[in-house]
Formats: sequence, C-alpha cells, structure tokens
Amino acid sequence: MTKKTRSSFLDTDIILKIGGFRGEKLLSKILCSFGYKIYIHEYLFQEELLFGDAALEQLQEMIKANEITVMKVSDLTIDELNEYNSAVQLLGYEMGVDLQKKRNHNAGEVKSMAMSFMSYFSLK
Repeated sequence: MTKKTRSSFLDTDIILKIGGFRGEKLLSKILCSFGYKIYIHEYLFQEELLFGDAALEQLQEMIKANEITVMKVSDLTIDELNEYNSAVQLLGYEMGVDLQKKRNHNAGEVKSMAMSFMSYFSLK
C-alpha cells in the first residue's frame, strides 16, 4: 500500500480568521496539528493578504520556519504551467471571474484551486 502525502492549500479567509487572534498563535497551532504539507499561492500572499497584522505576522513566521510553502507560478515547469493556465482559464470562466483585472472577486480562489489541482499530481 502506497502512503499518500497529505497537503493543503490555504485561502485568505482561513488565514485572516484563524490568524486574527493576537493572544495565541492559532494559525500555526491549528494548521500544523494536522500534519499536512501546507501551501499558499503567491497571489494570495502578494495581492489579497494586505491587512490583518496578527495573521500576516503568523503567516510570515510560518513561511520562514518552512511550515508553509509559497507556490510561485514562475517555479512551474513548462508542462505544469500549461496545466495551471488551463485550469485557471476553465475555473475563471465557470466561476465568472474576470482574470484580466489585477484583482477580481474570487481570483484568489481560482488561482489557488488551479495550483492545487496541478500540484496534486506533481507534488506526490
């Protein structure tokens, strides 16, 4: 029996809601308790997580401690990039997201889901 590696992609809402408590570092405490490899799309880190000091501080600490990996589109191989772009276009169309705009409602979800779909096959 082959053991599968468990992984999870974070969304902005999870980071802000769980990480928003100053008294405790709940983001690390909760997310690391599951034993998953945790990833975040660079778009969320650069474009959506613009506020929420307590959450951002915890997120940056977790990235520095290698508890969370930032997935960058520029790090994808040609084949992975093609899969990613196809998934982004399909999801964007189905979800009604205007991907031509720098920031659009649900763009982070589209990009994160596309990266997680692509990564599911390449991160094993």
